[in-house]
Amino acid sequence: MNEVRDRFQGVAAATLCAAAGMADAIGYVNSDVFAANMTGNTVLVGLSLAEGQWLLAFERASTVLAFMAGAIIGRGLLLGQRGRVLLPFLLEVVLILGSAVSDARGVVSVALIALAMGVQSTAMARFRGVAVSTVVVTSSIARLCEAFVDRYSGARRKHVVPTTGAALFASCWLAYGAGAVLAGSLLKLSALSLVIPAMMVLVITLLLAWEERRRRHAAR
Repeated sequence: MNEVRDRFQGVAAATLCAAAGMADAIGYVNSDVFAANMTGNTVLVGLSLAEGQWLLAFERASTVLAFMAGAIIGRGLLLGQRGRVLLPFLLEVVLILGSAVSDARGVVSVALIALAMGVQSTAMARFRGVAVSTVVVTSSIARLCEAFVDRYSGARRKHVVPTTGAALFASCWLAYGAGAVLAGSLLKLSALSLVIPAMMVLVITLLLAWEERRRRHAAR
């Protein structure tokens, strides 16, 4: 049973990463800012300030602020629901759909995506017992490289990344990239391409809620 749960959580993490990759790519194509990558946005804000483009800097900074607001809301909802992920993820779905039906190139649209990604960043941060971010993959790539070195250097330290963790980091990285590829293809076909990541998050939300309910009943 634990093995099935671990596999499901691995799939959930990868799917959420794919949804974030799509949202990030769509946000960048439509507005020249990232919806989930706040490191990149911080650099973009700095460049705008250096070039004296104050309005552009403000617009880019607003995306960072929206993400932070989403992260705060997501964490607050999670604590208020005693660790249940249903409400934060449902809010994320609503925000993404709201962005999908608004002006794709408008400030509101990208702010809604960033808000949604902020919610996702704190709604669930552990999969298979491993801390993983599903909205950025820089840390996952670093941990994957760490696992590679640990495995082939004969390391026996306590903090060695387990094989399951390495597989999770790799799948999250690849899923994020696959999401960006899918977004690039869908943007050529439909202006409502954000509906796809919203549905992906919704499916994972319902499955996580079901798994959580089953686990609680089993613990009684």
